[in-house]
This record gives sequence, C-alpha cells and structure tokens, in this order.
Amino acid sequence: MRGLDAGLSAADKATEFNKQSALRDLNALSEAAKGFPDLAKKQSAAILADLAKLAADPALLAALQRRAFIEKGLELVDGPACPLCNTPWPDEQHLRDHLKAKLAKSEEARKIQQALVNSGAAIAQEIIRVTGFLTPIQKLAETQGDAPFAALLTSWKVGLETLEGKLATVDGLTGLKDRLTAGWLETPKAFSKSLPTLTENIQARPDKTATLDAQTFLTTAQLRLGDYREAMRKSKAAEIGLDDRQDRLRRVLQRAGTRAEYAVRRGTRRFQHVLIARSTKMTKASSPRSSRRAKGNSISTVKLL
Repeated sequence: MRGLDAGLSAADKATEFNKQSALRDLNALSEAAKGFPDLAKKQSAAILADLAKLAADPALLAALQRRAFIEKGLELVDGPACPLCNTPWPDEQHLRDHLKAKLAKSEEARKIQQALVNSGAAIAQEIIRVTGFLTPIQKLAETQGDAPFAALLTSWKVGLETLEGKLATVDGLTGLKDRLTAGWLETPKAFSKSLPTLTENIQARPDKTATLDAQTFLTTAQLRLGDYREAMRKSKAAEIGLDDRQDRLRRVLQRAGTRAEYAVRRGTRRFQHVLIARSTKMTKASSPRSSRRAKGNSISTVKLL
C-alpha cells in the first residue's frame, strides 16, 4: 500500500515547517527579549551586596564553616578549660560567652549564605525560562539555513547552562561578581538584528500549514487504519486458534468417553463371569448333599417295609 506522502519530493519534505507555529515562537522570543535588560536585576543586586559583606569580613565565611564544630564544643563545656583546644579560661562562663559569640558570628554568615543561594535559585529559574524561548528558534534557524544565527543561539544557550550550574553555591556565586555586575544574561550583540531578519524570512515564505495539517491528518488516519487491520487480523487468528483448541478438546473428550464406556462394558462382563463362576461352584457343592439325602430316604422306606 502506498503511503499518503507518496509523490512528495525529498526537497519539499526537508523544508516543510508549520509557518504559524514558527511565527508564534518568534514573537514569543521577541516579546521576552524586551525584558531581558531588567531580568532578575533585583536578585543580581542582592547577590552583589551579600558578596560585598563576605569580602569585607572574611571571618564570616570561616565562621560558617566552623559552626558545627563550635556547637559541639559548647555542648561539651564542663569547666574553664576549652574542650576544643584545651585553652584555660578564667572561669566556665567566660568560655561559654566566647563560644556563643562565635556562634552568633556564624549565624550571621549562615543567613548570608542562605540569601545568596535563594537569589541564585531565582536567576536559575529565569535561565530555564530564557533557554525555553531560545531552543525552538535555534532549531528553526537550522532548518531554514540560517547557520550563523543558529550557532549564535547555541553558544548563548551553552553559556547560560554553564552559568546555571554556578548559581547553587557560595563559591560559584563568588566567581560571578564581574558577570553579575555587567549583566548576567550577556545577550549577544547580533541577536537584536538576527531575530527580526529570521522573522521576516519566515513571513515571506508561503504558508503550507493547511497542507501539512491535512497531510498529518491523513498520515495519522493511515496509521490508525493499519493498526485496526492488524488488530482484526490478530482477533481472527485468535478465534481460529480458539476453534482449533475447542475441536481438540472435543476429540479428547470423545476418546475419553469411548474409553470409559469400554471400561464399563469390560468390567460388567468380568462381573458377570464372576457371578456365573460362583453360581456354578455353589451348585456343585450342593449336589452331593442332595444325593445323600435321597439315599437316606430310600433306606428308611426299606426298613419300614
């Protein structure tokens, strides 16, 4: 059976696309691009401010790293000697006050760390949203032969995905100070010209959307018809198989019935033979006693005479 796409040239198939869908994707990216300069600007400023706090007081980060160690030491205090370094203190209260001060310092650092991670997560969400706009346009540029724009979008996406991986830790964020200051999105300069150019090229192309929709519908119908025929074939085969199994079962039952009937008849004949044999024996056994009884009666009669 010939496919429903028979007769279409390979060139036509290679350049087919849904024009309306492509224009929707292009317009969506164009609208989103208007907000790129201010995207996650508040979160970027917050990260820079928190990084400045850590840079101004390096002890904050060190205190955060030692926090668990100090908490354990505070639990072990039972005198004026420090359980962490064995340093003697004037009294136990002075030692406790010292350890609590260190904990307070590390608590401040913990809050800064949490704020940094939260702001980084917000920027990561924006990266996911932006790459979601870029992906279909990058594929569209490839299919339409716009290799430079496709390469530009690919490189941009890779850079954003690399950035996303650095936003989850304080160490990663510390290395992003310059990029956050200049603008973390780093929109390529050629993007603002390449996007409208691709849009104009797509608008100038003939709209084959209706033709493609019809072809898609017919192709789907063909596939479903094939599936239906295959299902019917399997159903028919199953019915034939069921009939064969039923016929075999019927023959088996017939043979079993014949054998059972033969066994019953054979048993009946044997039982009859046994009964005849026993009856014969009983007759023979009773015959001498009858003869003796008759002889006795004859003697009695002679005596009486």
